[in-house]
Amino acid sequence: MDLQAAREEFLEYLKSERRYSPRTILSYGRDLEAFFNFLKECGSLPALDQVTREMLRAFLADSVAEKDHDPRTVARQASALRSFFSFHFRRRNISSSPADSLVTPKRGKPLPTVLTLKEVEAILDVPDLTTLEGLRDRAIMELFYSTGLRVSELVNLKHNMLDMDENVARVVGKGNKTRYVMLGDIAKKTLLAYFAHPEYGGSGSGEPCFPGMKGKPLTVRTIQRMINDRAASAGIDKHVTPHVFRHSFATHLLDNGADLRSVQMMLGHASIGTTQIYTHVTIERLKAVYDKTHPRK
Repeated sequence: MDLQAAREEFLEYLKSERRYSPRTILSYGRDLEAFFNFLKECGSLPALDQVTREMLRAFLADSVAEKDHDPRTVARQASALRSFFSFHFRRRNISSSPADSLVTPKRGKPLPTVLTLKEVEAILDVPDLTTLEGLRDRAIMELFYSTGLRVSELVNLKHNMLDMDENVARVVGKGNKTRYVMLGDIAKKTLLAYFAHPEYGGSGSGEPCFPGMKGKPLTVRTIQRMINDRAASAGIDKHVTPHVFRHSFATHLLDNGADLRSVQMMLGHASIGTTQIYTHVTIERLKAVYDKTHPRK
């Protein structure tokens, strides 16, 4: 049986027996047609019983490689192919389905957004340090960049978790795991200035370092909004979040010679594989510099 005839028989089955909606049937038909066009571009259109699992995998991999493809589209295409070949297997038009156990290939994770040092400094320079709010915002961002904290770790930071003499902070991360992070001198100085402001109201040992309304910690949403606003004020054309500061912290450490294991411990990653994404960021930055500057590229 040729593929086009097989497609029409399958769509008629969806319409007459399964009573699918016209929209769903149209979607299945388009997905199958996309597969057939892919096969034509690769050579010629095989018969139904000549389609192999490798052909299906190649088609889905090509779909994943399309930058504008929504992952949901690829998943739907895989579902359409499984249903199509399962139907023809039940009708005994093929001896086995090449789509059995077909796994949708996944697009590689995008590299995280990272700020340059100049961009970090530009954002840090925005707050007005003559005000309590300005000191607070500067202290929060200095702490993010100095330690690589997650935003949840920062909002839960209390005074008794800081050791200003040793320049370290004890934080509780994912899975209630405790780790220690380093406080840089600039971050420490900004924190002390914030705590010393006459309007500051959270100096008790077990109180949050960054109190909001009624002494409760600032919310994650408040901090996210603040950082995005400060970045916009600095003219940074990137979507800047607390996690972008964390990404920048890790990438800049590796750029300047830190070893991966140490960065893993500072970030609180359970697996070094999670930390390795930052080596890819560093390599991509090196490639960009090379491509831009090498005279015989």
